[in-house]
Amino acid sequence: TRKICKSRQLHEAACGLLLSYAWLVGHESDLRIAHERGLLPEFIDFTTWTELINEFLENIHLQSLSGVSPRYQYGELRLSRLNKIYRVTRFTWRDSVRGYMTTSTWCQDFVTRNFAWLLAVFAFISVALSAMQVVLAGTSNGKAFENACYGFSITVLFLVAGTVLVVFLVWAILFIYYLHSARINNRRVMQERKDSIDYRKEP
Repeated sequence: TRKICKSRQLHEAACGLLLSYAWLVGHESDLRIAHERGLLPEFIDFTTWTELINEFLENIHLQSLSGVSPRYQYGELRLSRLNKIYRVTRFTWRDSVRGYMTTSTWCQDFVTRNFAWLLAVFAFISVALSAMQVVLAGTSNGKAFENACYGFSITVLFLVAGTVLVVFLVWAILFIYYLHSARINNRRVMQERKDSIDYRKEP
């Protein structure tokens, strides 16, 4: 291919594009989707595709990706990270809530996905409080240490209450948002059905 394309930059870009297709189309089901989406022509069957990709990969160093344009050397971006990028960079209410692609809207999945790390934090705090309780009960300590333990305990109580309140508020806001979106979508679907029926009734 280097004899066909004299431009090194263009050759590296073409190799990168073909390499991205090699990552995307790895099974026959992927090839069917590529045909449906118009990514690959229909006359390319899976046997032809695998022969082409195998010959291509023999001339690509997959470890260093030398000869491939740098723009194709970053690999895939996880959906969770892509959703976070969308929420930070696209200042719309829809993108702030949904991100790039909507994931599960079940309450259990939402709490597990976003607040599971709080369990570890509360576990460490519980261990610290238990240790302080043992120390205070077993020995006579100074007034400063007792005041510090008292202040820490009160802070933890407020922290737990505040965290529960924040989780509840976030869940309530999302619940209202998805309920409103469902109603809007339902009205749109019903209007489309009505328009379709009216169109069929016209002579």
